[in-house]
This record gives sequence, C-alpha cells and structure tokens, in this order.
Amino acid sequence: MQLAFFCINYITIGAIIIGNRMQPFAEIIESSLTKITAQCWDVEVPPSFGQCIQIKSEAICVYALVYHIQTGSFDTLRKPSPFKKTIAELKKEQPHIFEFLITTFTCIPIAYSYQQKIIYGIPPQPPSIHEFILPVDPKQIAILFAKKHFLMSVFNLQDQVGNVDELIISCFRFIYQKELFYHDYYVDFLDTYALLTGNDYKRVKLFASKLEELL
Repeated sequence: MQLAFFCINYITIGAIIIGNRMQPFAEIIESSLTKITAQCWDVEVPPSFGQCIQIKSEAICVYALVYHIQTGSFDTLRKPSPFKKTIAELKKEQPHIFEFLITTFTCIPIAYSYQQKIIYGIPPQPPSIHEFILPVDPKQIAILFAKKHFLMSVFNLQDQVGNVDELIISCFRFIYQKELFYHDYYVDFLDTYALLTGNDYKRVKLFASKLEELL
C-alpha cells in the first residue's frame, strides 16, 4: 500500500526562469568551506529560508541550504529610520532611500557534484568570491533529497545554523516533484533523523508532528 508522503509546489524565489533555464540571482561576497554568504542582485527578491541553491564552477557544483537572510544598508552612515509611511508611499515620495539597501543571505553546503556524481558533505574547496548563485532545477532537487545523507551534512553544521529542525522542515516546503514521496521514504527519513538526534524521543515526536502538518 502506497501512502503519499507529500508533494509541495516548489516556490522559486529569487530565480529568473527563461524557457527551461534557471538564471543566477545573487553573487558570493564571502566564502569558506562551511559557510557561503551572497548578495542578491535585486534587494526585493531574496531566496527563502530552507531553499536549496547551487554554485557552479568548472570543476564542481556545490549545493547549499539558505539558513539566514538579512536586508539592511550597505552604508554604515546611512542606516534606515522609521518614517511612519507605507512602502508604497516611500517609494513614491522618497525612492532614493531604497538605493542604499542590500539583501544578503548565508548558506551551508550539504553536497557537491563531481564527474556527474553527488557527494554529500563539505566540498574540497570553498566556492570563489563573485561566483553566481543559481536556484536548483526541480529534477535535481528530487535526486539530491532522495537520499537522507543530506541530513548528516546539516547536522554536522547545526551549531552554525541554530535551529536545525526548522531548517530541515523548511527546505521540504520548496521541494517540487511530479512523483510523490511514499510511506517508506517518510519512515526511513524519520529513522535517520532519530539516529542523528540520539533517539531523543520528545524531539523526534515533536518533529514528526510538524512534518505531518505538511502531509
């Protein structure tokens, strides 16, 4: 008996789609083996918490999850101040104030592909500064998340992320897949999660209840 796990529309935020091509929407400004920070080209079009992104280079393609997003002024001497007006009013009356805003986001790498093979974990080298950030094709997302290995990658960097459970749940909100995840996948996923949390019964039970809200 096949029981559908879930199938959620993949919401591509910050991506430009032309035909079947996924276009870059941000550029790396800080990079290390375990953390990648990028600046959006459009301050009003950021990715979303838990979204999977990719950075392609000549040698490898790095896959990462967005865990922090921030908008503010790039000029420390021009910090935003309250005006008691709506966004629409400000854009009409004082559009120049938005020219000083930037949106940045930070990701953790969960896997990389090399010679057409996906390897879960930290890449051998950090992506280069000024590399472009692209959304991940829905078909590639289905392949990437088919195995539960990505969970270990996230847990290995949980001290950096903060709320690792919310990140894992949120990333599933952006999965697009024509086929459904079935009951066996759901059970295997929870088993892997329980193993990584040291079989913390209360934590696993709460996590499972939050996943059920997506069913």
